[in-house]
Amino acid sequence: CRNLRGNIPGSTLMDLGIYQPRMPTEGKDVTPGDEGKPMTQYIFPEGIPSESCVGIPTIRKEGDVPTQKEDHPFHRLLDLASSNERVWKVLRLIGSRRLDWVTLYRIYEVIKKDVRDVSKKGWATRGSLRVFSTTANHPAVSGDDARHGESNKIPPSVPMEIEKARALIRRIVDRWLKEKMRT
Repeated sequence: CRNLRGNIPGSTLMDLGIYQPRMPTEGKDVTPGDEGKPMTQYIFPEGIPSESCVGIPTIRKEGDVPTQKEDHPFHRLLDLASSNERVWKVLRLIGSRRLDWVTLYRIYEVIKKDVRDVSKKGWATRGSLRVFSTTANHPAVSGDDARHGESNKIPPSVPMEIEKARALIRRIVDRWLKEKMRT
């Protein structure tokens, strides 16, 4: 159980590959009296706001002895988010807002501040980051969703589509979190 302010939406955990729905195993994952009935799991895309505890529910058969905390990616992510404000901010941004140009760039800024040079990490090329930045910033390309209302700079000749920008930032977040959880 981890004390975290706010929430981590279920969609964020699925998006990052940390939570994956699973089917119940024969003879397991049922509560006493429910034998033969399928286990139900609920996913809340908007998340469940919590000011108290967040954790993974454990379902055991009667008589099972609880074991030590399992080394589950969700537990490692919760540990990391509870001790690292940048990780917590990125998770909040991914899960609590529309992934528009402003939010995507905000996520990029947080990670860039943490690692300094994303391209040196091999998580994205300098070129793709340049196109992402100029597309996100330029109103001639991104319209009212752009980070800036006006720009004197030349827009990119081949702008990045929002879906490609989302995929780029998700890949960067995924690699950043994996690196953070390893250290």
